[in-house]
Amino acid sequence: MRAQQLELAPAEWKWVAAILVIVAIGLANPVGFGGGGADDGRYLVAAQCWLAHGPCVPTNHWEGRWPVVGSLALALGLFGSSEFTAALPSLVAAGLCLVQLTLIGNRLFGSPVGYVAAAVLAATPTFIIEATHPAVEPIELAFVLAAALLTVDRRPLLAGIALGMAFQTRETAVAALAPFAWMMRRDRRALAMFGAGFLLPLAAEVAVYGLWINKPLLRFQLSIAHTSIPSSELRHYDGKWPFLNRSLLENWRYEPGLRVHWLVDGFVNLFVNFKTNLLFLVTPILLAFYRPKGTRQIAFLVASAFAYAAVLIYVLCIDPKPRMFTPALAALALAFAAIAWRCRGPVIAAMIIAIVPLSLVVLQSQPRMRHWRAAGEQWVRQFPGKVSTPHPDYFAFSPELSSLPTRGGSYSLRFEEHGCRGPVVREQRSNRVAVLLGDPQALCLYSSAALPKTPAALPATAS
Repeated sequence: MRAQQLELAPAEWKWVAAILVIVAIGLANPVGFGGGGADDGRYLVAAQCWLAHGPCVPTNHWEGRWPVVGSLALALGLFGSSEFTAALPSLVAAGLCLVQLTLIGNRLFGSPVGYVAAAVLAATPTFIIEATHPAVEPIELAFVLAAALLTVDRRPLLAGIALGMAFQTRETAVAALAPFAWMMRRDRRALAMFGAGFLLPLAAEVAVYGLWINKPLLRFQLSIAHTSIPSSELRHYDGKWPFLNRSLLENWRYEPGLRVHWLVDGFVNLFVNFKTNLLFLVTPILLAFYRPKGTRQIAFLVASAFAYAAVLIYVLCIDPKPRMFTPALAALALAFAAIAWRCRGPVIAAMIIAIVPLSLVVLQSQPRMRHWRAAGEQWVRQFPGKVSTPHPDYFAFSPELSSLPTRGGSYSLRFEEHGCRGPVVREQRSNRVAVLLGDPQALCLYSSAALPKTPAALPATAS
């Protein structure tokens, strides 16, 4: 990149300041670490194994995501173990995503469209939530956007390698292959170089696992088996091949939980989920209504976002939570920004003005494990020596709770995904807005003599 491309005009610095303010507001009260069977708890355990023994043979699909686990182990090794250092790789990757989206938007549509897109993405709750704890989404998105930026710069080999690294981070990135291939469809040489670049990280992975443990396809086997892991997010699973599987479409616990028909439930819940800033709903409507200059490029972004989501929902049959669609949300944020800047007026201005406060309401309503940890620590002090917990892994950053015995004691401290069951001694619920958005978790202190008969919380997700 030429030096002059890094110089910002005074008007552009104002946009940078606006983005930084949005990010600062989002990070002021971070959602942070969840722990337990949720993804971030799995990554923490895997990173601790790397710190203790060097790279460990993965035993599940979380542990196989080596860009996430390796960067987390590096952060913990360099800066010590804390909730902040555990979030550092995600935070750095999220910042890189905003820079790359800005560059892509400004090159495709001219300044300040890229800045507006970055501001919209930064204000999207699911994006900022995943930036504040160990997560795969910001790292996967950083690689996908790197591939997009390199494609715009006509560097197909490097673009393929970047998307190949996104695939190493999480296999859902395969859904981005079609849009990239479409962009290069008229240049066979570029398409071939892109394909070769995509295969390079994959070939290296297969060779490493083959030489290391004689299981070259281990990571794929673990990923395909992810739906066999018990999860509170999946009501029932028929145990068959997970791809194109109707059973999964019918039985995921959708957010916020609308049920219309299994064929459309995935998209219906994305349309109305406030964690997405309603980008799946608003952007195509604006495109159809305004039809701005550059409609073909904008329509391609919208179509790519919906195609990406369709592959994840119907082909891969993943748990369709908003965070799984961050590449699609980035494309929609860019399309929204292009429309908003070129067709600016009172209606669009009102929409943009509404984005930040709406996002803040959704973001501030999200459950935070540190609030539950504080409540649990208070209860332990109220009943000293009498509390045990079967889930110390939920409290990794609370020495007081993580050191509790796993059984015995007069009281049992449990984190329940769907709220407390039966009589409780103490209870800390999610707020009402969080419950409405599909997060009904609660921390419960039961009398050991009156424990619920069914098992306590399952892993939060198997995605």
